[in-house]
Amino acid sequence: MQKIISTIRFILFFCCLTALCQSLSKGAETRRFALKTIRIYGNAHLSSQQILNALNITLPTELELNHNLDWNDVFTPELYKRYYPESKSGKIRVALDSVTLMNRVEVLENLYQRKGYFDADLQLTIDIDTMGLGILDVICREGKHYSLTDLLITDTALSKTIPWNMIQEDFQSRLPRFYDEDSLNAMLNYSFQKLLERGYAFLEYRIEQILIDTVEKKAVSVIRMMNPERYKINDVSFEHVSSGGSILQNDLLKRLLFIKPQDWLSPQAVNRSKNQLIGLSFFSEVSESKTKIITNTDTLANVSYILKYKKPEEVVFSVFLNRTTMDNFLNMGLEASYSDLLVSETGNSFSIFSRLLAQDISNTVFSTQRGLEFEYSIGTNFNQPFAFFLGEQRVPLTYSAQISLRNLPTGLKLLTPLLRVSNFNTFPEWTLFSNLNFDATLDFTRLINFTLDETDPNDPLYRLIAPYISLTDYYKDSPFSPASFTLGMTLTGDRRNSVITPSSGYFLTLPQIEYSPDVGYSHFLRVFSQFHTFSALKKNLVFATKLKIGHIVNWGFSDQDKSTPPFEKHFFAGGANSVRAWPSRGLKDAQSSIDDSLASRITELSAIIGSASLVEGSVELRYSFPKPKGIAEFWADKIARSGLVLFFDWGNSFNRLTPTTYNLATIGRVLNPVNWGYGYGIGFRFDTPAGPFRLDMAFPFYDPNSASYRSPQFSTAQYHIGLGHAF
Repeated sequence: MQKIISTIRFILFFCCLTALCQSLSKGAETRRFALKTIRIYGNAHLSSQQILNALNITLPTELELNHNLDWNDVFTPELYKRYYPESKSGKIRVALDSVTLMNRVEVLENLYQRKGYFDADLQLTIDIDTMGLGILDVICREGKHYSLTDLLITDTALSKTIPWNMIQEDFQSRLPRFYDEDSLNAMLNYSFQKLLERGYAFLEYRIEQILIDTVEKKAVSVIRMMNPERYKINDVSFEHVSSGGSILQNDLLKRLLFIKPQDWLSPQAVNRSKNQLIGLSFFSEVSESKTKIITNTDTLANVSYILKYKKPEEVVFSVFLNRTTMDNFLNMGLEASYSDLLVSETGNSFSIFSRLLAQDISNTVFSTQRGLEFEYSIGTNFNQPFAFFLGEQRVPLTYSAQISLRNLPTGLKLLTPLLRVSNFNTFPEWTLFSNLNFDATLDFTRLINFTLDETDPNDPLYRLIAPYISLTDYYKDSPFSPASFTLGMTLTGDRRNSVITPSSGYFLTLPQIEYSPDVGYSHFLRVFSQFHTFSALKKNLVFATKLKIGHIVNWGFSDQDKSTPPFEKHFFAGGANSVRAWPSRGLKDAQSSIDDSLASRITELSAIIGSASLVEGSVELRYSFPKPKGIAEFWADKIARSGLVLFFDWGNSFNRLTPTTYNLATIGRVLNPVNWGYGYGIGFRFDTPAGPFRLDMAFPFYDPNSASYRSPQFSTAQYHIGLGHAF
């Protein structure tokens, strides 16, 4: 019994002692800790950011420390080596354990070895501040940077099968002398890409090992090559998948390809050929396949392109909505058309159409000015994608015939028969420009409903409308002669990520040149350029810029000849897509325009007489609202599709195209900012399937014709509505 009592006393004493030790241990701050700061020492060659990225430790903010890290036990520096599961508060890592720290050491060692510091010594130590928060010190002893002296291959027999000397040449010329695994991989990828283009279609590699000399501080990289098979093209064929109608001749298609039999198989050339076929617009889908053939002497490949044709004939009745590329006018209307995709095996196509068009030159709220111009047209197009070849270069041609009747806001009508031949060329995606267009146009424009009572030739009104009088007289004497014969060239670069709502990229026209020789009524040279840029400053904020400049050299304003360029070639300033603080076509340089005293007599007619010179620019900040949380999905979606725009516009039109005002403004006057109008404003945007609905309110800031500044007043503001951004 005594022994039993003694045993019970011993057990009770042991339990009390254990409880006391545990209490004393807690009093000795055996608590978990959270990292508050990371300090890095000794990193002379690798940046602190590289080391922090390798550590991949997220430090909590002060607010998170105060609200989320109220721990009762945090490890002391003496006990942090003991394993304890890593803990998180939401997405924030709030504590580290010894295993995690050791892993971080290994990650840093791997980083330094990849950069060529094979002797680097790295240590992580932790201190606890008075608040019980951890401070991590990273101590880097980087050592010497090893040089890379040679590149070896594991299978020396392969060096005779592939051009290993080419890889050695790239190694000598392109690679830095000091070891860097990232640079080595980049050089090898560059070299093996060249091998791929020389027929090594399944070539792979990996860095097998690194041999280092710790005395001389040198390294040698050993490469293992895999699947070094080289292919020659045996044959190129086409598989036509058509629902009826003609198919293209294989001989024509082969002339488009960048691959030929007996060439080495190049993946890049195969893909370029595929893109060339897609660009013909005859196919809804183009795919390719390769078949391997092994002979006694070579490994060959048969390349086959599968061409899935579009529907050969089509009748379409449609409602359309689009924007012109150059002037950003909104077009809407109805169209009926018939098209035959393949008239013959040589790829010719044919279409006829009838179109009712309403063009929005500028809808202005609270104004009596009509913003729509209506046009009815019928026409036909005949396309020759293989018109002829210049060497191996295909030259496509399109022949168009069209007649249209256009109702202008002035009450005048323009009857415009056109005959046009055009050539359109598309450039690769990696180039600065996207396409180059050539065209030759015969224009037979004439005025309908234009009558003139007997007018004194010295009357200013007569001088204003002299070009239209001479056009009417011209057709009396030459009823079947063209109003103009124009040769045009347009070089365009369109690298916007979206045509409707761009947030990056640019749109560039440099230049658009139109020359009309002395063949018909008009004789002129027109040069026009524009440049738009788009940059995303933040996720919901886009900065956009626009610059336009143009000039017309008109040889028609002599005593004997009053001819002027066609109305479509005139320059206008002011309106929803121009300097928005002025009404459409309402901004003109006073010195090189028409006397204001004639305004009551020429209000309507002046709207269709433009200028010979134009300078125009804009900057915009486009902000789209983020999708809010905590409200109904319907309203959250509507808010996310809305946005605001702040804009500043400037520019003016000079040298009104009338005999007495043309060329009054010198180049110095045109380019002098004092002679430009300036305006600013705010706009609202709402995304629709056809583009953003637009409502802009613009205030004039500086009027060049009165040389005065204006404070914002709602009575002088211009209110524009439309669809799509201003540029």
